[in-house]
Amino acid sequence: MLSLASASLAAAVIFSIARFLGRGPAEAIVGRAHLGAADRWFLRWGAYAVLFARLVPVVSFDVVSYAAGLTSMRFWRFMIATIIGMAPATFIYSFFGERAPQYVQVLLAVFGIVIAIVLVAALLRRRRQGKEIPLVENETIEEAEVDFDDQTVG
Repeated sequence: MLSLASASLAAAVIFSIARFLGRGPAEAIVGRAHLGAADRWFLRWGAYAVLFARLVPVVSFDVVSYAAGLTSMRFWRFMIATIIGMAPATFIYSFFGERAPQYVQVLLAVFGIVIAIVLVAALLRRRRQGKEIPLVENETIEEAEVDFDDQTVG
C-alpha cells in the first residue's frame, strides 16, 4: 500500500506541476515529441489513456502525468485511473520484491545458464557459417594467410 500511495502522490505532484506551470516547463522536462504523442493519445481516449498507460510498464510514468496535467482532464479522474492502473503492477512488484532474497541464488543461476546458452549458440552459429571471415573486401582469412617460411626478412 505504501508503494501505491507514494507513486500516486508522485503522479499528483507531476500532474499539478504541469497544470500550474503549463506546457513550456513540461516540454523542457520530458520533450516535445513525447508530449505530442501523449496529447494525441489523451485526446482520443481521455482517462482511459491514463488507465492503459499505467497498466503497461514500459510507458513513461512522468510523461503520462505531465501530459494529463496539460489536458482538461479533471484531477480526480486522473487519480482514479492512475491508482487503478498502477495497482496490479505495484502489488506484483511488492509481492516478488518481498520474496526476492529467497530466490536470488536461483535467479542468478538461471540467468547464468541463459547467458551461457546464448553465448554457446552464438559461437556455434558463427562456426557453422564457416571459417571465412572477411578481412577486407573480397579477401578471406584463407586467402590472406601467408607461408612465413617462404618469406625472408630484409
